[in-house]
Amino acid sequence: MSPLLFQYFKRELEEIYRLMAEALSWQGKADLSFSYPPLDLWEKNFLPSLMLLYSRYSGYKGEKELVLAAALQMIFIASLIHFLPPDPLPEEILGGDYWYTRFLSLLCRKDLDVFLLPCSLLVCQIHMEAVGEDGLVTPLRRTKEILCVGAVSLGAQLGGKNQGKLQAWETLARFLGRLWQGERVKPEAQKALEEVDWPPARYLLGEVIEELGRGERDAGYS
Repeated sequence: MSPLLFQYFKRELEEIYRLMAEALSWQGKADLSFSYPPLDLWEKNFLPSLMLLYSRYSGYKGEKELVLAAALQMIFIASLIHFLPPDPLPEEILGGDYWYTRFLSLLCRKDLDVFLLPCSLLVCQIHMEAVGEDGLVTPLRRTKEILCVGAVSLGAQLGGKNQGKLQAWETLARFLGRLWQGERVKPEAQKALEEVDWPPARYLLGEVIEELGRGERDAGYS
């Protein structure tokens, strides 16, 4: 069953994927199925929903949050493509590169170039984190954690309210990302949620923590 968080933002999520399809088109060609990995329910919806939730908490609602959420989701999908097991094919790597270039183009076309730097830094962090101290590559190491924190940070830049609570939200986002990665940090996530003072978020993210903590993720593709 789809979490209430995803149902709450159902219309916004549909618009986000429309923006992504528009951004991926090139000279009237939009068939990029070769580079579009299958996504489960959480991979498809969690990051943009989390960013939208904090954007609303910070006092913003409008087109910018949809565009920025689309860009964030494109970064996530590009990272999934780049680290396809066991080894991505050359055309898949090119496909991931294409997703990166198109999220940059999307931000520029929508006059959100102020977000080029923070989004680019997320890409750098994902790829640098994949390389361990031993020089070996561990695909998607901390990627979900990095992007969950990034979702909150980007959402905070849209609105000016409740900036004093950003650190508490970033701590929660870090544990949500680790839960999503399969780590056993449910008690830590629940404790971090107690520091969030917005009832709608506590209710919606409380359910997220329960589902991720039980491992009851929808494994089907959509």
